[in-house]
Amino acid sequence: MDSLINRYIARPFSIFFPKIIFIIIAVALCVSAILCFFYLINDHETIKNWYLGLNDCFYRHEYWTRDFFTSAVKLKGNKFALAGIVFSIAGLVYSFLNIKRYWILKPALKDGTRAKYNSSWYVIIIIMAIGLWCWGNAHIDSSYDELFSAVNCADLPLFQTMSYYMLVNNHILFNFLNNLLFSWYGDLLQTSRFISLIAYAGILCCVFCWFSKMMRNKWHAFLAVIPVSLQFTTWAFASQGRGYELQAFATWLAFISIFNYVQKNGKTSLRANGFYCFVGFAIVPTFFYYYLSQLLFVLLFMVYNKRIDLKFIKYQLFCGVVVFLFYLPVICYSGSGSFSGNYALSAMAKDIGSYIPMLFSNLKYDINFVSSFLLRENHPVNYMLFLFPLVLFFSKKKQNLLYGLYYTLFWLSFIAIAIYMKSHPAIRTIILHFNFSLVIIIYTIYTCLEYVISKIAIIKKQDTFKTAAFTIIIALFSLHLYRRDADPEHISDMYGYPINYLYSVHSKVIDNIPAGNSIAFSNESFYYYYFCRKRHLNVSRCPKGNEDYYVIRPSENITGTITNRYSLVMSIEEDYELYKRK
Repeated sequence: MDSLINRYIARPFSIFFPKIIFIIIAVALCVSAILCFFYLINDHETIKNWYLGLNDCFYRHEYWTRDFFTSAVKLKGNKFALAGIVFSIAGLVYSFLNIKRYWILKPALKDGTRAKYNSSWYVIIIIMAIGLWCWGNAHIDSSYDELFSAVNCADLPLFQTMSYYMLVNNHILFNFLNNLLFSWYGDLLQTSRFISLIAYAGILCCVFCWFSKMMRNKWHAFLAVIPVSLQFTTWAFASQGRGYELQAFATWLAFISIFNYVQKNGKTSLRANGFYCFVGFAIVPTFFYYYLSQLLFVLLFMVYNKRIDLKFIKYQLFCGVVVFLFYLPVICYSGSGSFSGNYALSAMAKDIGSYIPMLFSNLKYDINFVSSFLLRENHPVNYMLFLFPLVLFFSKKKQNLLYGLYYTLFWLSFIAIAIYMKSHPAIRTIILHFNFSLVIIIYTIYTCLEYVISKIAIIKKQDTFKTAAFTIIIALFSLHLYRRDADPEHISDMYGYPINYLYSVHSKVIDNIPAGNSIAFSNESFYYYYFCRKRHLNVSRCPKGNEDYYVIRPSENITGTITNRYSLVMSIEEDYELYKRK
């Protein structure tokens, strides 16, 4: 199984039917070229009418032509569409010129008898992931953020899912997959959580594969996976219908593939790495926090070897072109300002000097978060654990030096981006940083434990003693993670607001609406829209004005437009208001 995973990482498409993959790529490039040509030859009004003809009932649709698809955006979009045509045609030409390379690729499924022996460990890990996911599902109710994604992003025509970037909540590739695969199901919140489950299991399998290679002992590798599976951010967001877990999975694959290239000169891994980097970027652009560390690492690798690897550069450029084509619908229909102008990128200070104290404050919290505040917040042990992987620089093994270097670049590049943007990302956008840090810390502890035991002559059965000591360390740390993070109130506060409490309050309000009555919802009332639709009530996503009930959010300032026809029934947590038609 390990060798299967390594081959899958090196050649991500080789276990599928290569001809089908080639056809999918060719069709995607053709569709891209056609859509760009259509956009280019038509004026603003024609494009607007076509787009609304797909579906004219979506989040803040009445402001779409004012805030997103403006005449100025169309003019700029023409230039991008022209570039899209050039890149799409160039991609088609390149694909057909190299058709033999992919068309005759052999599926890499046969891998000997070792696969059967090792697969049992992965089965156990997947079962463990499913169990923890089910437990999380039972303890974490629906949050505003994931409901926004399911209702306002995934539950649209596919092209609108890809092109309408109303808020950073639209993790485009994640919502696109949810839409493409599960639009028939009817509850895109639950299916989005299922995608996160697959990503969660994938992360744990990647971590186990990596630990197995480094520790050369399956049982020790399995022990090391347990605290990773219980780490709050990794585990909690596995039970959320957001793209963070899937992005972390793609990042792990990118990490393993780039090390396969560096350590084994695996040229095929470069193609895989480019694909995984595309997936990471296509889910959330914050993938750049990881990507910069990879670029710096490979750059240093080239400097050390005194050569420029043109193949690496080629596949990274391919990745950049594909990411551009993927986000082209957003640029053309929502405008580049939907990226640069969103609140998540806004600076926290006027200048770098003012931001530095904020950076240190936030970074201290991040460091504590890696070990889940092992003793208490800001305890020296938390900082010592965070810096502990620097010990790898003193190892005689080249691979340990490489991982120590990568860990250092991983956080230095994060700090550099934060300083440049004068902004600190939300915890949920960098769950890979916490996950990866914990993995490297555990490996460093294991390495040091192995070294110390090997130097104690009086220990006769060193392997047995090492296993016992490592088991005790893992058990104590896993118990700490469980005791700190298993509290339902702590779990439901993962976004900074009480998810379970608000769900309980809001879901009960629906009981006040008699069966058979129609209900309309404002743009920000998607939370209630989901509840009512799940109960099969008569709902109107876009109000017509003749519904029996109306749910709004006071902050929208639209109360005055409905008070002539509706009377207030109740206010809920000063967050929503329920009106009944007079």
